Amino acid sequence: PGNGSVASIDTHPLDGNRVLFGMSDGYIAYSTTALSATSATTWLSSRPATSSISWLAWDPANTSVAYATVSAFGVNNLYKSVDGGATWTP
Repeated sequence: PGNGSVASIDTHPLDGNRVLFGMSDGYIAYSTTALSATSATTWLSSRPATSSISWLAWDPANTSVAYATVSAFGVNNLYKSVDGGATWTP
């Protein structure tokens, strides 16, 4: 997604198929089938920010909850997803 470079990545500790990667231009891509992905696989994404996604982490007990931080001043710096990365709220 976007034109940035990969800035962060995380795999859920309970399910290796659940992977998030954050981009330097604010996009977060996600997959629930990452272990079977190929170079032709299109990952779904959303863009909660326009600055770099500096860190991603899954809730270790819940495969639907994840957190992301944004590296910038004067913006929301922490986001949460409760649907596996499809949407994010500050």
